[in-house]
Amino acid sequence: MGNRKQRFWRSSDKKLAGRNPSGSPLSSFHSSASSASSASSPASRNQERPSFHIRWMLRQDMRYMWDNERYGSKYKLSNETIKAILRCQNTLGLVAEDSERVWGHALCSFEKEFLYLVHLVVHPERRRQGIGSAFIGLLKAKVRHRKLNFLRAQTSERWLGEQLFLRSCGMICKSTFEENGEVYFNFIWRRGWDDDCV
Repeated sequence: MGNRKQRFWRSSDKKLAGRNPSGSPLSSFHSSASSASSASSPASRNQERPSFHIRWMLRQDMRYMWDNERYGSKYKLSNETIKAILRCQNTLGLVAEDSERVWGHALCSFEKEFLYLVHLVVHPERRRQGIGSAFIGLLKAKVRHRKLNFLRAQTSERWLGEQLFLRSCGMICKSTFEENGEVYFNFIWRRGWDDDCV
């Protein structure tokens, strides 16, 4: 999901302060998705569930991110566009990885009263395994920690899958707007709402 005109961009070109250069994980997860052919015992199901962690985005992640964009995004961003976004003030980049590679990434911008989810991509091979909802959960935690009012995201009326995903993570459509003949939905999650992803 992406903002068509990158409205969050600022004139300042400072890098986000506090980025962790070590790439240590912010959060670790075991996917809640289970295979239809999994064994009946809980231990065997847990072994089949892929684990991953979310950390700050690093320069060496770009090769995987472009692969994710190419195969997993309806609104594709080039490496140059991603780098330009990350150079903007108050912008945060996150990636989800396992022992093999980076399977998803998220870009967001801290505004005065809210956190804006600019772009979120998960590679098709790792869809429905909890990566997207883990990103959303982590962004909700940042909204609470910084005492912001809400988390915001936009998506096209044509992209039903994204709309259903945002709704499953507790976000609701509060308004719409039209741009270049296409209708977009503004989804928000407000601090204090029930935030369980389903």
